[in-house]
Amino acid sequence: MKKITSIVALLLMLVGATHTKAQIAEIWDDNIFISDGGAGTLTSDMTCETLEINYSSSLTINQGVTLKLNCKIFYLLDNSTIELHGTLTGNAGSDAFWFNNSYINIYLSDGAKYTVTDLSCMQGDGYLRYYGYDAETDGNGTVSVKNGSTDVTSTSIGYKTTTYSFTATPNDGYKFVSWTKGAGGDVLGTDASISITCEQNGQYQVYANFEEEAPAPVTYSITIADGTEDTTNWTITPATAEEGQTVTIKYDGTRKVKSIKAVKKAATN
Repeated sequence: MKKITSIVALLLMLVGATHTKAQIAEIWDDNIFISDGGAGTLTSDMTCETLEINYSSSLTINQGVTLKLNCKIFYLLDNSTIELHGTLTGNAGSDAFWFNNSYINIYLSDGAKYTVTDLSCMQGDGYLRYYGYDAETDGNGTVSVKNGSTDVTSTSIGYKTTTYSFTATPNDGYKFVSWTKGAGGDVLGTDASISITCEQNGQYQVYANFEEEAPAPVTYSITIADGTEDTTNWTITPATAEEGQTVTIKYDGTRKVKSIKAVKKAATN
């Protein structure tokens, strides 16, 4: 009986072994093939004609790296993901298959760009997920980002139609000017708070521009010193002036004595 039991156990082990598949992660020439729980990382730019990621597998595209699709075959299936920190662009072809709880995760806080044409999930748009939203400033203020009432971080998840709100706060001595698509890009708005909705393609950096405020003018009050002879006969026009403004002093309302520039009095010890 023990011998039979041992044989059955051995058979079960062998059967189990035949169903255990080795993880596969192969990236070569213009092909990417990752399967059976495998994980691959793209560390340099590549143009791809065949991309197959399936059975709980993942491809990570590093920050600053571009994967351009020129696909004859595109499969993203069965609980698999593309973790996009760089750029995914190009065309996946007319026979692309993307479904069954598989995601393209776009890490906007890393500057990720998704500009693939004609690629949509066969089970809906909800499989394109955005992590965070990339916001930057010219260094003269700060930006806060919210999804509703929740602060957005690099790990916050939004979908294609998620709307984020951005609020700019200038540093002391500066004022907010505008939002642009990246530094020097198209103007998105001039209000300090703005709402941006995720798009399927063409994500961009939401950039806050500030400028230095002009200092408030200093106004000086100009008077005739006490004890001056016939003080009541002197007039000063204007009686208050900003620095550098011309002030005219007259005696008896008719005789101009002097025109001077108003300046700040030097401090005395």
